[in-house]
Amino acid sequence: MHHTNFNRGHFIVNPSHAPFLFAVALFCAGEGLIMMLKGVGTLYMMLPLLITGVFMCSEMIFLDNGGMVGDYTRSRYMVSFYWLVAAEAFAFFSLLFSWFSKGTWAPALGISGQVAGADLPSAMGLGLLNSALLLSSSVTVTYSHMSLSTGSEYGTSIGLIYTIILGCMFLGVQWVEFSESSMSISDGFYGSMLFASLGFHGMHVLVGVLFLMVALWRVKSGNSTPSTHPTYLCSVIYWHFVDVVWVFVYFSYYLAL
Repeated sequence: MHHTNFNRGHFIVNPSHAPFLFAVALFCAGEGLIMMLKGVGTLYMMLPLLITGVFMCSEMIFLDNGGMVGDYTRSRYMVSFYWLVAAEAFAFFSLLFSWFSKGTWAPALGISGQVAGADLPSAMGLGLLNSALLLSSSVTVTYSHMSLSTGSEYGTSIGLIYTIILGCMFLGVQWVEFSESSMSISDGFYGSMLFASLGFHGMHVLVGVLFLMVALWRVKSGNSTPSTHPTYLCSVIYWHFVDVVWVFVYFSYYLAL
């Protein structure tokens, strides 16, 4: 009897408890962040997420180094990653659509009047500095990608290091901006949308920095080559996505008012 092979060249992993553990760790991290905002939590609540993330990364590296993943499966991984970026883009689009659908451009709404005693963020202040940092990081990560294409490990690593530093500086400046702001997330519609959008983007920048660190480690370990570098390519695409989103966020919440 003839049996049809539905695998089509995919590498099918064995059943694992890692996704369940990762979901539990994400839940604990979310609850921990809420408790930290309430002043009753600590950073130690992030340890389950960190440990589970390291475990899953080690499993994926083991599969990759073992030669169990072929070119066809890698190409499917890239398609899945593109869908992930598209989903994240729609998430940001929903936030910006909510903002503009309330008639931000209508002076009759009196956005500043909704937040009594609070100053709106200045487009020429820390927001402009963060814009310069992210746009500069886009240049350095592009330089890194071009260096990898030409086989220069030094240029690839230096570009990634500068990009990581600029990303960390961006997060530091945003932390200062949040700390010094006289506005909070509970200050009307503008305060809610501002902190929700900036916080959501800041979370993506943090993930992007960690992603670039993994890519740098793989470059240094010789796992990313000019011919095969899916992890590196995903990190570069993700970082460019974060940069483009910031342009829209800066235009919507800083320049618009």
